[in-house]
Amino acid sequence: MKISRFAFLPATLLLLAGCASTTHQLNLLQQTPVAAQQVQNATVIVSSQSSVNSNIGTITTGIGEQADLVVNNSPEAALANELINQLKAQGIVASQINTSNKPAHQLQLAITELSYTTQTQALKTIATISFKLNANVVAGTTNYKANYESELVDEYGTLPDAYEVEASLDKLIRNTVARLVADPNVMTLLRRPLP
Repeated sequence: MKISRFAFLPATLLLLAGCASTTHQLNLLQQTPVAAQQVQNATVIVSSQSSVNSNIGTITTGIGEQADLVVNNSPEAALANELINQLKAQGIVASQINTSNKPAHQLQLAITELSYTTQTQALKTIATISFKLNANVVAGTTNYKANYESELVDEYGTLPDAYEVEASLDKLIRNTVARLVADPNVMTLLRRPLP
């Protein structure tokens, strides 16, 4: 009995397709309107920093697909931009640069964690996305510090596209910023008149 060497080709291709490896290049908060970095008479000056690596994790699915997740843009700049827009929606004028002669409140942000981890259960992949943010509000001689942590759990069967991963990360970051803006201690200080 003669077996063609091409008979095993479909099985080999199927095996290779299930073991695909790629890199998802991510750009966070792309849909957020870009806030002006410099605004006349800003009452709040926003600064941000990040201690997270641009490689935030790796997705490994139950069928052997894999993708490294790399953030291309600056997460701290995207975060500051999102916060400025959410403060603007609350009637607070914020900027990243103080051009006024008047004193302004300071809102300092630090991203301490942005991670995407996965575990598999049979063919199902469970992703846990974590975001941690420290905020420091300075209003004259008053200082308020707070930490905000958010986590999102996502489930899927096959490797999600980069835009789907971005959407999950954006949702998590926006919700965390919304919690900061909803914090009555933060908002009371940001609305307090300075001498």
